[in-house]
This record gives sequence, C-alpha cells and structure tokens, in this order.
Amino acid sequence: MAKFRNDNLDLETGEHIDFDDADTIQMGYDGSELYINSTVSGVRAAQPYHLVRYDQLTEVSGTLSDHGTLTGLGDDDHTQYILTDGSRGFTGTVSGIDPTQDYHLTTRWYVDAFNTSSGVGRSGQYDIPNAADSFTVVFTPAMENTDYYIVGSLENQIDGDPAKYGFNIYNTTVSGFDIELSDITDSGNYKFNYIAVDADVRSVAIPGPQGDQGDQGIQGDQGEQGDPGTTSTSGLAGQYDIPDTTESFTVDFLYDMTDIDYYIVGTVENQDDVETAKYGFNIVNTTLSGFGVDLSDITDSANYKFNWIAIANPAESIGVPIPGPQGETGASGIQGEQGPQGEPGITSTSGEVGQYDIPNAVESFTVNFTESMADLDYYLVGSLENQVDADPAKYGFNISNTTVSGFYIELSDITDSGNYKFNWSVMASPIETLGVPIPGPQGEQGIQGEQGEQGVQGDTVSDHGLLTGLADNDHPQYLTGVVEDPTPQLGGDLDLNDNNIVLTPSPGTNQTANGMVVPMTVDVNDQGFGTPLYMASDGNLEMSNASSTATMPCVAMALASGIGLMECCLIGFVRNDAWNWTSLGGVEGLIYISTTSGTLTQTLASGTGEQVQVVGYATSADRMYFNPQLPMVELA
Repeated sequence: MAKFRNDNLDLETGEHIDFDDADTIQMGYDGSELYINSTVSGVRAAQPYHLVRYDQLTEVSGTLSDHGTLTGLGDDDHTQYILTDGSRGFTGTVSGIDPTQDYHLTTRWYVDAFNTSSGVGRSGQYDIPNAADSFTVVFTPAMENTDYYIVGSLENQIDGDPAKYGFNIYNTTVSGFDIELSDITDSGNYKFNYIAVDADVRSVAIPGPQGDQGDQGIQGDQGEQGDPGTTSTSGLAGQYDIPDTTESFTVDFLYDMTDIDYYIVGTVENQDDVETAKYGFNIVNTTLSGFGVDLSDITDSANYKFNWIAIANPAESIGVPIPGPQGETGASGIQGEQGPQGEPGITSTSGEVGQYDIPNAVESFTVNFTESMADLDYYLVGSLENQVDADPAKYGFNISNTTVSGFYIELSDITDSGNYKFNWSVMASPIETLGVPIPGPQGEQGIQGEQGEQGVQGDTVSDHGLLTGLADNDHPQYLTGVVEDPTPQLGGDLDLNDNNIVLTPSPGTNQTANGMVVPMTVDVNDQGFGTPLYMASDGNLEMSNASSTATMPCVAMALASGIGLMECCLIGFVRNDAWNWTSLGGVEGLIYISTTSGTLTQTLASGTGEQVQVVGYATSADRMYFNPQLPMVELA
C-alpha cells in the first residue's frame, strides 16, 4: 500500500490516482484544476474548512417562514419605503383627506379653504358729524373695483333718546361710498357701521376664534384619495334689483341652503336718483331657496337695490367657504429645513352672529353674546324680521350701550306683537380686509418635493444652563405671560404658600377698579360707572337708595354705563374722576349710600326710616376703597 511520508506526490498533467482495481474511481489533474470523478462524502462539520454532509446542510437552512427571525431587519434594504426619521421623502403622489384628527394629512382644498385670503371686502365704523344729512366713507385700502355691496346700521350709544334715521347708499367708488340720511343729525354721537362685500362672492366668511395650538399627532396610515368636496351653503350674499312701484319682493338664492335656520341682514341702496326715499323693510317667508322682503312703502323708481347676507345658524366659525372654480395642480416643491415650533395662538373673538326674539309691547331690549368680545372696539349690523304677522310694522332702530358681553337696541316704536326677530352680526375692529376665502373643488395632487439635506449634528451640551433660548416659551404646560395675557386660566387651586395677592391702591386710569370683580346682570343704572347696586328679588342688580330697606343693602358697584351683563366690583380700590371727596381719614372719610338713587355720599342720613350703610372710605378726591358692610342702621 502506497504511503506519503516526508515527500510529496507529484502529478503531471493527465496523470491520476486510481482508487479501485477497475480504474473507474479516479482523482487527477487535467492541467488547470484538480478533479474527482465520483461522490465524496462529508462529515458532521465542526470547523470552517470541513466538508459538510448534506443532512447537516438541510438542518441549518431548512424552510424560513417567520420574517422576524431574519437578521439585518434594521438595514435600509427597501428603498421604496419612507423612513421614519424623515431622511427620504415621497417621490410620488400622496393623497390626503378632510382631517378630523391633528395628525391627519389634509387635502389641498382644505388647506386653501382656511389659509387663502383675498381683499374681497372691507368693514369699518364712520363717525357722523353733527347737523349732517350726508357723508362719505373712505376705504383703506381701496377696493379692486366698484362691483361690491354695502350693508350697514346706524349706532348711537351716548344720547339719551337718539333719532332713528333712514339712509340710502349712493356714489360707490373703489375708494369709498356716500350715505344720504333721512334727516339732519341732531348730535355728533351717531356712527355708521358697515360691511362692503365683493359682488362675485356668494359666501361671506368672517374669521372665527383662533384655537390654541394642538399637540403633535402620531402619523397614521395612508388613506385613499377622497372625492372632491361638494358645494356648501352655510352662508350666501347678494344684491337684488327692486322693480319700480313695488312694496314686496322675493330674493332667490344661487344655491339652496341646507335648512331654513339662517339669519338675514340687509340694506336698501339707490345711487341713481337725485332725491331718494328711505324705506324701512321687514324680512318674511324664509325658505331653502330664498326669502321675501316687505317695504314700508311702494318704490318710486326702479333704481333701488337690496344688499343682503344670509348666515346659517349656528355659524360655528361665522362663515363657511363656498367652493369656486377647479384649482390648478400644485407645483413640485423642495422640502426645506424644519422651522422652529411657533408659540400657541391666543384665542380671540373676531365676530359672532345671532337672532334675538323680541317680546311683545317693547321698544328696547338687550342682546347678550354667547362668548364675550375681547374689548369694546367692535361694529354691529342688523335687520328686523317678522314672518308670522300678515302686515308687520317696519320699525327703525338704534344700537346703544355696547359692552364686551352684549349690546342694547332701541326701536322707533313699541312692538305690536311677539313675532319680531332681530338678526345681527358683530365684528371686531379693525378687520383688515374682511377676507373671504372661496376655495374651488379639490385640485390634482401636487408632486412631492425633494428631500432637504440632513442637518449637521450640533455639539453636545450637558449643562441645562448653557443652552440658548431659556427665556422662550418652550414649555406650554407652564403658566406664563400673566402680564401680556389678561385671561390665563388655572388648572387647579391657587396655593398662595403664605404669600399675598397685592392690589394697587391708586388705579392709574379714570373709571377703573383694582380688586375682586365679577360679571353680573344690571337692570337699572341711571348713574353709569360707580353706581352702588343692591340685589333685587329676581337676582339682578338695581340702584341702591338709603331711603328704604326695599332698595338696600348695597352689595356691588357698577363698572360700566347702561344695563345688561357687565363687570361689577365686590371689593377693591376704585377711581372715578367725577368724584370729589372732601374728607379723608377717620370717621369723616367714610362713604355711605345716599338717599338719591344710585349715588354715594359722605353725609350721614338723618331722616326717619332712612338706612345708614358704610360702603368704604375715601383714599383721595377721586378714589375710594369699596368694601360694603352688610349690617345697616335704621334711623328712628
């Protein structure tokens, strides 16, 4: 038997080694590689260089059925997928929906509807001079053309019994319009509130309150592309040409309303006749497709027009966009770097609409807002409506006593039934353009922009104090901006932690208070700011009078003029430059309720049956500390 010892066995080209007597099993060299012409068996491999048996190979590979058992699952092997870290963007169309959650991907139609703004309207308030029967209102900025409508109302909150003037609109230009009154004004306290609406607009969107910024949502699954939105008719506007010798007419809507729960405000206009009549009017017979109008007299020409706005009730955001023409396909954009998170928006009350049911046999009433306005700088327009009585009266009216919580209306006469309604719209001032977004049906999806470059990782900072922007409002869960924001709300009880609430004893502005203030309803208030008030049997407040226990004791002080819901002081420092307290300090500085309704005095009552109640003390000639003491003394 041949053996290998210390030397090699050399094979030349074409030579081989035979393993059986028949020379059939051979291993040889053919000049380029080694070959074996028969099966070679392996072993149960234990080293990397072992020749492996087949049965061991099948045991190792087997059949793979669980994707999760693979290695390398974290590798980026599927370039068609979007990475969660945002480093690879979409390269094709991604469809959105009309969102119901913060994290939903929205359609272009939806975004355009709430972010597009155009100068299709103006609004404002004009101070009418005394002894004037006409005036000119100037727009800032000018309108694009003269094809617009005007609706408006007169307002006087100062005079005791203001006149109720009719008016007519004429001479509209891109820079403004003229108003002619039915008579010469009897004071300089009248104002004209107006809205100018582009004639091409069939929907008026008045901005609603801006909501607080929501938390970032979690990305959801991709949804299917939805169908284009259908036309909505939550608000409509228009102008109707009134025929000659007409005292009633019907206005037909361009689109049907979804139901008949809507309001109408409007104004009569005539810019052609030299001497125009000033008609009163009443709204009747509202339907899904339109409404009727009854005039106070027969028209004397065919040049009168009726400008109107129909607003659905309730108007959630005071205006809903009506789709216009089809939008164009969006262009491809390049994804930029991620910007910093903006601060939360501050809630505002830019406008509200409503309808008030006027009781029978009244000539004045108060309208309360659903949500208080931010301040008193707002405008009102409105119209009377009666769709029940066969021949309703056409009352004039005047707006007075506006507060943050509502306003007061005086009619030209006492109502003859309980079927009259007052439709109204209030807008904060200034409304820059009264922009009305009119979106078209959903356009085609724009092409996804290219992915922006990855940002460079900054240096590591381990000390919180070394960070920049520590004064930024990056933690919305903390209470900040108490000075800048006068309406922060607590999420729980306020623990003073053995500290104090510090009041200012010297308010710096006339007719202001610094203390505990609450909103309460005042039914009688002839004296205005600083009126002492007692609580009547209906729970509302009226003027205190020390002549009788029936109008005592004083429990609060009015911090506004007029009546209705207003802020009242329960305790605190109050300034009123109309006061002239002559005694300070000691008993002489005390302040009492007077026997003249709604006034204060430093003179003790002296008559039999009169009440003595201390309500505070003077701190200067025009300031006092108000703290009504409920125990009283009745003089015998």
